[in-house]
Amino acid sequence: MQPTQEMDVTRVDQMLAVALELSSKSWKVGLHDGRRERASIYTLKQEVAGARLSAAIELIEQTRARWALGKDARVEVIYEAGQDGFWIARALEGRGYAVRVVDPASIPVERHARRAKTDRLDVLRLLSSLLGWLRGEHDRMRVIRMPDEAAEAQRHWARERARAVAEGNRPAPGSDAQAAAHGRLLGRSGARCGRATEAR
Repeated sequence: MQPTQEMDVTRVDQMLAVALELSSKSWKVGLHDGRRERASIYTLKQEVAGARLSAAIELIEQTRARWALGKDARVEVIYEAGQDGFWIARALEGRGYAVRVVDPASIPVERHARRAKTDRLDVLRLLSSLLGWLRGEHDRMRVIRMPDEAAEAQRHWARERARAVAEGNRPAPGSDAQAAAHGRLLGRSGARCGRATEAR
């Protein structure tokens, strides 16, 4: 993993800001401590998402040590809501990191950059929005409140079932049992999943 240096930012002390740009084959990780002129960007290409998450955590801790931030310096993480759901946020919060999952439509995109969409540019935009939000510029993005695991699981199951029906297929045999085994299904009693709301 070789870092590239990119974005100028305003000082935000005693913290490490981390932006994750998630794709199916790789993740971009942008980091900034508020004291440097530019952000560091890394690419994680492990085959499975869980391995990428472990690598991201290792990278965060290595960066915190290398930049002499100390174990007490808070870690602020941002990524966009999407098909990955909230398992990443839960895992990172379990490490003591503050995580903000944001509405992708709320991240500002400069007009001249709309045709030049790359993961590198996206992670820089996320990092810039996070740093601005931490400075009190709360109009920079909309933070999504994380639903509980059961509600998220039922919503995922309903989405997959609707997709299978639309394609003229039945849900895969055993999918209910598999989801329940992982604590990801409320059941078919008609309970509604909680709707994501804006965090205040």
